[in-house]
Amino acid sequence: MHKEKWLKAMEMPELLEHPQLRKLIADWHRLVPDSRNRESFKDKLARLSPDRPFLVAALLYHLFPEPEKLPSYCIVSSEIQGGKNTLDDFFQEALPFYFRLQKVSGALMTPQLEKQAKLAIRMIASLLSEVQLVSVYLALRMQKLEWPEPLSEEGKQQTAWTNLYIDAPLASRVGVFWIKSELEDRAFQILQPEPYAELKRLVARKRDQRMMLVEKNLQEIQKMLHEAGLKHQVQGRYKRFYSIFEKLKRVDDDFEKIHDLTGFRVMVEHVRDCFTALSYIHERWIPLEDRYKDYISQPKPNGYQSLHTTVLNEEEEPLEIQIRTHKMHQIAEYGFAAHWLYKSTAESPHSPGEINPDKDSSHHRKILNSGNREKEDLTTSPEEFGKTPDFQPGFESYADKIFVRTPRKDIFEL
Repeated sequence: MHKEKWLKAMEMPELLEHPQLRKLIADWHRLVPDSRNRESFKDKLARLSPDRPFLVAALLYHLFPEPEKLPSYCIVSSEIQGGKNTLDDFFQEALPFYFRLQKVSGALMTPQLEKQAKLAIRMIASLLSEVQLVSVYLALRMQKLEWPEPLSEEGKQQTAWTNLYIDAPLASRVGVFWIKSELEDRAFQILQPEPYAELKRLVARKRDQRMMLVEKNLQEIQKMLHEAGLKHQVQGRYKRFYSIFEKLKRVDDDFEKIHDLTGFRVMVEHVRDCFTALSYIHERWIPLEDRYKDYISQPKPNGYQSLHTTVLNEEEEPLEIQIRTHKMHQIAEYGFAAHWLYKSTAESPHSPGEINPDKDSSHHRKILNSGNREKEDLTTSPEEFGKTPDFQPGFESYADKIFVRTPRKDIFEL
């Protein structure tokens, strides 16, 4: 069987030679014949780069969501063990996480009610509890939305609703914003196809204009930072469809009133460089006072750190700019998944003022236990500048709570 390059990308080359993983991957190619489906899920796992038990649990659940269909090679022969079936060592750590994923799947067929969504999030938090497990669970949910062919139309609607009101807030809580954004956009397309199509048409109408705007201002920002003598990287970005849709509600559905379809991210070496960059930008362009946020001094509960500012350039165009270190950017993109994505602190030391997830692993638990202290942080992305949508399911961990399901699949907390 050919080498799986994605395992090398996750710095797990030793798994390539493990006979049980080779059997599992062979089953994957057999049971998921569509290579696009396989590659899509591989890309997600490679991007998350979970530790081995979580990776194996994700692969098992992707192939065998029903425990009775687990392959026999998960079990050591009873003859070898004197008549007693025993878990194979390779699956010893992974299977408990697999069964947690399996249990969570039963929590998702909930009535489409805000209260039930909140309870479902609490129950999922209690069942999963591990940040890495939450992340691979979200990758599985995202995969189901991307490849919904086996689902009925009603099933697609249910999955999309769950993705939008349960899974996306969950992704926000652990800071995996790329998954959150994808879930929201894909769910929006399924749940409200006509508004989605109209918004896509309106955005496409000004695409060339936006691209020119981004390129022009990106060059100006790079020039400022070069004058400041800072090592830097600048990215232009575009607001996501669901984010635009939510903002339309605040401007009476007038698309012409939305002037911030584009924005910029500035990455620098050190925390002090963030404030130097901010001062140069504010010196050149006019800052809007009510749009400045310092999440470096006061990080969000999920570990997100960045400076946010909105300025007016020479043409009085509003520009949203985020300024952060490269380490902060890792956290912003992957949440505390960055803890296992970037394991070597010796190679990438933390600057004073940066949260160090490697040093304080207890912070992972604080994320899951942080509850509803700051509602704005539960469903918004870094780009949303702390704005709060109307619907806000929270994320809490209740290891000491008991949740029950009725025959109608309503959830109650005892």
